[in-house]
Amino acid sequence: MENPWKRLSHINPQKESGHREIENSILHALIKAALSGVEYQIVLLIIDKTWGFGKQNGYLSFRKMCELTSLSMDGVNRAVQKLEQKRILIVGRHGIGKPSEYLFNKHWDTWLTAQGKQSAQGKQSAQGKQSAQGKQSATALLGKKKIEASLASTAQASGSALVDVPSVTPAKEILLKKSIKEITRTQSDKFNTFWGAYPKKRNKGQAEKAFKKAVLDEQLLAVILTAIEQAKKSAQWLEADGKFIPYPATWLDAKGWEDEFSPVESNQAQQGQEATSKEWKVR
Repeated sequence: MENPWKRLSHINPQKESGHREIENSILHALIKAALSGVEYQIVLLIIDKTWGFGKQNGYLSFRKMCELTSLSMDGVNRAVQKLEQKRILIVGRHGIGKPSEYLFNKHWDTWLTAQGKQSAQGKQSAQGKQSAQGKQSATALLGKKKIEASLASTAQASGSALVDVPSVTPAKEILLKKSIKEITRTQSDKFNTFWGAYPKKRNKGQAEKAFKKAVLDEQLLAVILTAIEQAKKSAQWLEADGKFIPYPATWLDAKGWEDEFSPVESNQAQQGQEATSKEWKVR
C-alpha cells in the first residue's frame, strides 16, 4: 500500500538515521497498559533519554521535561507520580534544585496495571484463579477492615493519621501510623523555605493556605524556588523597587512559577536588588 502523504513530506526517516529498540513483550505490555496520553508521553520521553543513549537510567529536570513534551509543570508532576505508583517508573530524587534520576521498569509483570495483574495470574487455570481470588479477596477485605478499625480507634485516641503503604499481596497490606504533628511540621518547614525566598512578605496566613494547596512534594518546591530566583532578576519584579511583585498567595494561586520572565541587564538587576534590600531594612 502506498502512502498518499509521502509526496507532501520534506523528510525521509530511515532506520540507519537512528532508532530505539524495544523488546516485543515490553511494547505489547505498554499497548495493553491503558495509560493516559500524558503518561505515555512521559514513558516515551524516559525511554528516549535512557535507552536511546544506551543507558539504563538518566537525569532530567522538570523544566526540561516540560520543554520536550509541551506539558505544564503540574501535568508532568502528576504523570510522574502516577507512573511511580504503577511501578512503571522508578525515580531517584536528590534534593532541592537537583534533577531527578529516572529508570524505566522493563519488568512489566510487576506493573500495577491490568496487563501486569493478568501476567501474575497467567499460570493459574480459569477456575482455580477465580477460586483463589475469591478466597483471597474475602480474607484480605475482612483482615484489612479489622486492622483499619483497630488502628482508627488508636489513632483517634492518640491524635495520629493513618497512611496506607501498598504491597504486592493485598493480604499482607501494612497500615502505618504517622503523627499529624510530624506531617504538619514537615509542611511547615517547606513553607518557611518558600517564605524566606519570596521577596514580598505580605498576608502570611493566606500565603500558607495557598502553599498547602499548591505544593505537593519536594520536587515541585524546588521548581518554585528556582522560578522565584529567576523572577527576582526580571524587569517586572525589579521595577519601582518591587512594587509590582504579586502577593505570595496570589502568585501561588496563579501558578506563577510557570510564568516566563524577561531578564534585565546585570547592572540594572543589581541596582534593583540593592533598592529592594534597602526597602526591607527600613521596614
